[in-house]
Amino acid sequence: MKPIRLVFQAFGPYPGRQEIDLEALGRAGLFLIRGETGAGKTVILDAMAFALYGRSSGGARGELGAMRCQLAAEDTPTEVAFDFETGGRRYRFTRRLRVRRKRSGSTELIPEQDAFFRNADGDFEPFFENPKQSLVEGKAEELLGLGYDQFRQVVILPQGQFERLLVAKPDEKEALLTTLFGMGQWGEAAERLGEKTLAEQRALETLRQEKAALCRAAGCGQEGEITLKKQALQTQIARLQKQSEEAGREAALAAQALEEATVLDSAFARLDDAEKLCAQLEGQAEEQQRRRETLGLRELAEPYDRWRRAVRDARLVRETVQSSRQAEADCEARRTALEKEEKQAAEQRELLRQKAEKKPALDAQLTLLEQRRTFAAEAAGLAEQLEKKRAERKSCDETYKLCVEESSRAAALHLQALSCELAEGLSDGVPCPVCGSTHHPAPAHAAQGEMTRERLQKINQRLEKANAAALRCAAACDALEEQARAAERRLERAGGYDPAVHAAVQNQGKAANAAVCKLEVLEKKLAGFAARRSQLDLEGRTVRASLQNGETKLARMEAAEEAVRLELDRLDPDGAGQARLHDEKPSPALFTQLEKELREYDAQLSAAREAVRAGRAQLEGQARPALDALRERRDGLRGQEKQAYSDAKVAQGQLSRLCGTEKQVLEINRALASRGEAFDRLAAFTRLVRGQNGVSLQRYVLGVMLSAVTAEANRLLENIHGGRYQIYRTLETSGRTRKAGLELEVLDRQSGGRRGVATLSGGEKFLVALSLSIGLSAVTQAQSGGRELGAIFIDEGFGTLDTRSLADAMGALAAVRSSRGMVGIISHVGLLRESIEPGIEVIKKKGGSTLRVIL
Repeated sequence: MKPIRLVFQAFGPYPGRQEIDLEALGRAGLFLIRGETGAGKTVILDAMAFALYGRSSGGARGELGAMRCQLAAEDTPTEVAFDFETGGRRYRFTRRLRVRRKRSGSTELIPEQDAFFRNADGDFEPFFENPKQSLVEGKAEELLGLGYDQFRQVVILPQGQFERLLVAKPDEKEALLTTLFGMGQWGEAAERLGEKTLAEQRALETLRQEKAALCRAAGCGQEGEITLKKQALQTQIARLQKQSEEAGREAALAAQALEEATVLDSAFARLDDAEKLCAQLEGQAEEQQRRRETLGLRELAEPYDRWRRAVRDARLVRETVQSSRQAEADCEARRTALEKEEKQAAEQRELLRQKAEKKPALDAQLTLLEQRRTFAAEAAGLAEQLEKKRAERKSCDETYKLCVEESSRAAALHLQALSCELAEGLSDGVPCPVCGSTHHPAPAHAAQGEMTRERLQKINQRLEKANAAALRCAAACDALEEQARAAERRLERAGGYDPAVHAAVQNQGKAANAAVCKLEVLEKKLAGFAARRSQLDLEGRTVRASLQNGETKLARMEAAEEAVRLELDRLDPDGAGQARLHDEKPSPALFTQLEKELREYDAQLSAAREAVRAGRAQLEGQARPALDALRERRDGLRGQEKQAYSDAKVAQGQLSRLCGTEKQVLEINRALASRGEAFDRLAAFTRLVRGQNGVSLQRYVLGVMLSAVTAEANRLLENIHGGRYQIYRTLETSGRTRKAGLELEVLDRQSGGRRGVATLSGGEKFLVALSLSIGLSAVTQAQSGGRELGAIFIDEGFGTLDTRSLADAMGALAAVRSSRGMVGIISHVGLLRESIEPGIEVIKKKGGSTLRVIL
C-alpha cells in the first residue's frame, strides 16, 4: 500500500479542511509529524484508520461521532478521505458525518461511508450501490490483505503499544499472534477434532448401550444366555408341530362323519319343507276358488266394457253439444255489441269532424292575435321606457335648475368680491376706474363666504354638464314618445288586442287539434269493425256446423248405448255379474294373470303331494342325526390343531427374533472391535493436537511464526548498540497448564548470558520492542500474500532514548525505509526535529488546530 493523499475536516481538533500530500512526503522517505502535546498529531493516523476501518489507530477513541470537532460550525459535516495505491491501481475510502436538522430544531449526525476505485478515464467510481459499513471494511481488508488489528501492528505502530508483544504473558501473546497471523483456524481445527473424538466416544457408548438393550429385550442378562434360549425354543417348536399333525388327522375323520350326517339331515329337511308347502297350498283352496269365479266373468266383461265406453262417449258428446250451443249464443251477443259500438263510433266521428273543420280558421285567427299581442307588448314596453325616461328628464331638469341657482349665487358672490377688491383701492380725490367719480360715499363691503375664480369655474362646469344631460334626456324622451305613438297607431290599425279573446281562441284551437288526433284514431278503429264482423261471422258458422255434427253424433251414440244395454240384460238378467265387474273392475290383463296363476297353483299342489309321498318312502325306518354334537367334536379337534400350530408359529417368531438379536449383537461386537481401535488412535491424536500432553498444534505454529519475527528483529538489532542484544523464543514451560513455546528472552552478548525481557531498561526495552514490532510487521506483510506495504507510521516512544540509542534507532528506521519507501514518525523530541526536516507541523491554536506540510 502506498499512501497518496489524506483529507479531513471537522475531525478531532481540526475544525477546518486539512489536506496532506502523502505522495510527496513518500518521496522524501523519512518524515516527522511534530507539534505540541494535544495538538492532534495522532489524529492524522486516526483519520487513515477511520477511513479504512471506521475505528481509530489506538482503538480507544470510539465511533466516528466521538471524533467530531467540537469547534466546527454546526452545519459543517465531518469528513475523512484517504487515497492510496496498491497493485498498480488507486483507491479512495471515505467516511462522513452528515448533519441533519430535525423538525424540533435540534440536529443529528448521520454516518456515511464509501469506497471508490479509479477507472481508465481517471475518475473515481464507487464499488457499491449501497455502501454499508461492513462492505466498506471488508473491501479494505480485501485490498490491503490486512484486518484492523493487523493494520495497527503492520502499518501504524500506536503510541504505547510497542512493548505489548515483548512483555505480554504467553496466553495474551498467543491471543495477539493468533489474531495478527489469522491462526484461529488451528485452534478451530483442534476444537473440531475434539468434538469429533467426543462424538465417536458417545457413538461407541451408544453401541454398548444398544447391545445391552438388545439382550434385555430378548430376556437375557448376558450374551451367553441367548444360545441356551434358542435350544429350548427349537425343542418346544418340534413338540407343538407333532401335536398339530395328530389333531389334524382326527379332525379330518370327524369332518367326514359330519358330512355324511349332513346329507341325511338334508333329506329330512326336504321332507319337512314339502309337507309345509303342501299344507300351505291346501289352505289356499277357498281363495283360489274365488279367483276361479272371477275368471268366469271374462265373457261378460267385454260387452260390459263396451257399454261403459258408450255411456262415457255419449256423455262427452252431450257436453260438447252444450258447449257449442253456449258458443253460438256468445257469438250472437258479441255481434250485437259490435254493431252498437260501431254506431256510437260513427256518431262520435261526425262530431269530431265538425270540430276539426274549424281548425284552419282558428289557426289564422291565432296568427293574427299573436301579431296583435306582439304590437301590444311593444307598445307597453315603449310606454314603460317613456315613463322611466320622463322621470329621468324631470330629475335632470331639477338638477339643472339647482345648478343655475348655484351659478347665479356664485356669480353674485364673485362680483361682490371684485367690488370689495376695487373698493379697497379707492380713496377720496382719486377717480373711480369704473364711474370716474372722485367721491366714494358707499364703497362695497365683503360678503359672507369667499368665492374664488377657480371655485366659480367648477360650478359653471357642473352647470354645463347638467345642461348637456338635460338636453340629452329631453331628446331621448322625445324620440321615445314618437316611437310609442307609432306603436299605438300600429296596434289600432291591427284592431287592438284583447287577452281574454286570445285565450278563448287558443282553447278552441287546442280543442280542434285534439279533435283531429282523436278523429285519426277513430277512423282506424272504424276501419277495424269490418274485420271484426267477418271474424264473428266465420266463428258463428263454425259453431253452428260443430253443433249440427254434435247432435248427429249424440243420436248415434245413444242408439249404440241402448243396443249394448240389451245385450247385457240377456247375458246377466239379474245384474250380479255386472255388479261384481263394477266393484272389482277386472282388466283383460288381470284375467290373463288369473288364468296363469291358477295353472301354476294346480301344478305346485300336485308336485308337493308327490314330494311328500316320495320322501316318506325314502326315509322310512331312519332316524334324524344329531348334527350339533358332530359339529362340536369337529370344531374342537380343529381348535386343538390351530392352537398347536399357533403356538408353534409364536415360538418360531420368538426364535427368529432371537436369531436376529444374536446377529445384531455379533455385528455390534465387530463394530466395537473395529471402531474401538480407530477411536484409541483418534483420541491419542486429539490429545497431541490440543496440547494436553505438551505444546498444542496452534501454539507450535505460532512459535514458528514468532521465531520468524525474532529473526527479523535480530537483523535490526545487529545495528543497535553494536549488536549487543538478540531476542530469542524460549521452549521452557510456564503456568499451571505447562504450556511452552511463546516466552521471549534476550541474549546480552556483553555478559554472554540470557535474561528475561523484563530486566531491560526503558530505552533498551523501547529499542528491542521497536525492532520486534518492525519484525512483526515484516512477517505479517509476507504472511498476508506478499502485498507491498509502502509505509509505516510510528507514534511516540523516542523520548526515553539517549543520543546514541536515538542514532541507532534512526539507523534501524533507515533500513526500514529502504524496504517500505515511507516512514512517518510522531514525536516531539528535539533531536529528531534537527535530524528530520521533511514532515507535517501541527499548529495548535485557540480556535482549533491546523497543519502545514514541510518538504
